[in-house]
Amino acid sequence: WPNGSTLKIKFIGGSDVQHQKVKKFAAEWLNYAYLGFAYVTSGDADIRVAFDPHKGHKSLLGKSSASDQSTPSMNLAIGSTHADDADSRRHILHEFGHALGCIHEQSRPDAHIKWNKTAVYKYYGGPPNNWTHPQVDYNVFYQYEKPKVTTSSHWDAKSIMMYPVRKEWTTDGWSCPWNLDLSAEDKSFMASMYPSPATLTAETPSRPISKGSRQKIVVKGTKTSDVCVGITGIETAADAYNERPDKINFTMGYFTEGSKLDVEFYPYQDTYMFNASVSVIDLVKDLDFHNGIVDLDSPNSKKPTKVWVEFQTPYDEPPEVVTFIDCFQLEHQWVIKVWPESISRTGFWLCSQNADPANHHGLRATWISLPARRGAPRSGTFTGSPANGFKGHVEFKRRFRKPPLLFIALTELNADSTKFLRFRIEASKLTEYGFDWEVKSWWDSVNKVIGGSY
Repeated sequence: WPNGSTLKIKFIGGSDVQHQKVKKFAAEWLNYAYLGFAYVTSGDADIRVAFDPHKGHKSLLGKSSASDQSTPSMNLAIGSTHADDADSRRHILHEFGHALGCIHEQSRPDAHIKWNKTAVYKYYGGPPNNWTHPQVDYNVFYQYEKPKVTTSSHWDAKSIMMYPVRKEWTTDGWSCPWNLDLSAEDKSFMASMYPSPATLTAETPSRPISKGSRQKIVVKGTKTSDVCVGITGIETAADAYNERPDKINFTMGYFTEGSKLDVEFYPYQDTYMFNASVSVIDLVKDLDFHNGIVDLDSPNSKKPTKVWVEFQTPYDEPPEVVTFIDCFQLEHQWVIKVWPESISRTGFWLCSQNADPANHHGLRATWISLPARRGAPRSGTFTGSPANGFKGHVEFKRRFRKPPLLFIALTELNADSTKFLRFRIEASKLTEYGFDWEVKSWWDSVNKVIGGSY
C-alpha cells in the first residue's frame, strides 16, 4: 500500500464481539506501520472481512485485497466470545499481516525446512482446513524467488507469519510452536516497509559571531534527503553603529549526507547573529506529501503578494497545506507573514504581506501539502501576542491513536525594530489530544506578534 495510507475496512457479517476483536488486535500493526485504519459500513473497502466459521483463516496479499469488491478479501473463523481472545488475536495479527503485504515466513527464499510432505499433506487435508495437495503446496511449501520479494535480514522462526511446524512434519525433527505475538523482526520489518516521518529539533551554540559569518547546526537521524527545515527561534540584530540599525538580512541553507543534515545560517551585510533553532521534518519515501520553496519579493504595499504553486501530482481532493518562513530581509518595521489561500486539487496561492511602512525583500517560504482527512485536519496555525501572553493550547480536531510526531515553524513575525530580535517557539505536553505552545523572548526585545504553523 502507499505509505501513509488510511485503509478502509468493512465487515461482512459477524458479531459485535468479533468486530471489537478485529479493531483491537489489528491495530497492533499500526504501532509500527505508518498507516491508518478506517472502518466503514458501506461503499468500497480496501479490506473486507468475513467471519464464516467453515472457511478457516485466510487473506489476500497486500493491495490485491482491494481488487474484487464483490467478495471478502479476508476470512476470520474466530469465536463470538472473549473466551478465545488469545487465539483470536494470533489469527487476526497473522491475517492482517498478509493484508499489509507480508508473506508466510516459511515461504521466504532463505527458509530451509526439511519437510516430511506426506505428514503435512495428511494433517492439512483434514478438518478444519480440508486443503487439497495444491493448496498445501501453496500455503506451506511454496517459496518465493528472491527478486520477487522484499525481506528482512534473516529468516525469523518467531514471526507471527510463521506456520507452526510439528516435529513429525520434518525429516530432521525440527519444530516450531504457534507464535502468539509480533516478533522483534516483524515490528522492524513493518516499520521499514511503512516508515513514519521523522521530526527533529536542534539549535546553534549560543555565542556571538561577526557580521557575515556562518552558524552551523548538524542534525543527525534523518532517514532521507527529502527534508524541510523551519525556523523556531532567532537571536539576531543589526549593527547599532550602522546607519541602518533597523535592517536585518537573514537566510538559511541545508543539505543532507546519509543520516546527517547540515543547516547553515547566513547573516549578511550588517547583521549580527547570536543563536538560532530549527525544526526538521523528514518526508519519507512514498508519503503523499508534496513540498517546495518559493521566493516572495514584496513591494511596499499593504496588499498581499500572491504566487501560484502547482502540485507535482494533483490530489483526489484539496489537501492541507502548511507554509512557513525560510529566510528574509527586513527594513524599517519588522513585519512579515506567509499563508496559503484558495487550496485546490492542483495547487494553491502562497501569500505574503507586510504592513506599511514595512518593507521586506528576499522573503522565501517553504510549503508542505498533505492529503486531507475529512473532519480530522493534521495541521494548523497559532498566534502569540501580548493578549494571550504568547502562549496557548492546540486541541486536535480528532484524537490520534498515540502522541503524534510534531513539526512547528515560524509563519508570522511582528517585532520592534529598535530592539534586538529574540524569540523561541516551543511546544510541550504533546498528547494524542493536542499540545501546549509558548513563544519565549528575553532581555529588552519587544515582540508584538509571533505566529507558528504545525
